[in-house]
Amino acid sequence: VRAALSSISVKFIAILLFSKQQTGRKKVQDASLSAFLSTFAAKRKKTKEKPTFDQRMKTILSLLVALCLAACTSKNELFTGSIPVSGNGSIYYEEMGSGPTLILLHGHSLDTRMWDEQFPVFAQDYRTIRLDFRGYGRSSEQSETFQHTHVDDVLAVMDSLHIEKAHIVGLSMGSFVAGDMLAMYPERMLSCTLVSGGIRNSPGPQ
Repeated sequence: VRAALSSISVKFIAILLFSKQQTGRKKVQDASLSAFLSTFAAKRKKTKEKPTFDQRMKTILSLLVALCLAACTSKNELFTGSIPVSGNGSIYYEEMGSGPTLILLHGHSLDTRMWDEQFPVFAQDYRTIRLDFRGYGRSSEQSETFQHTHVDDVLAVMDSLHIEKAHIVGLSMGSFVAGDMLAMYPERMLSCTLVSGGIRNSPGPQ
């Protein structure tokens, strides 16, 4: 009975570990956990003797500790993906952290990498998302035959990730996109921060 319970516990923990994977997102694995599991598997292959009940219990406790460590560090796991948008386009995004949602919008001639220093810091307190605008970074190219707005692409990302409202921070060109969102979709914003940009009096999209 003890052996059966031990086997069931190990399988249950393994299922918990694998269930953390999410479709369409690449998870950055915790290095120490991966190293522990690899070492554990190698030792088991070398061991020919049947483990005792105490050894099984120690193994289960070790796996539980590893699982707890993984859960504690999951807050800072990085997720990446591409979201389909209008005109057969796609928007690349990265996500880290938990809490109120914060979306970072980059400037012209830049991409998600401009937030490299701020991204992990914000992720300590927020569900932080940074994206590449269409025509930048790892998002799809812009098309001369299809009209679009960056703000509608941002809304498509929010809808796909089930985000009702978010704090929006934009730099330079990103601040103009944030301004468009403030004018067109204020109900989707928790706050709006415009950095090195501004609001101008010009006709908007019809």
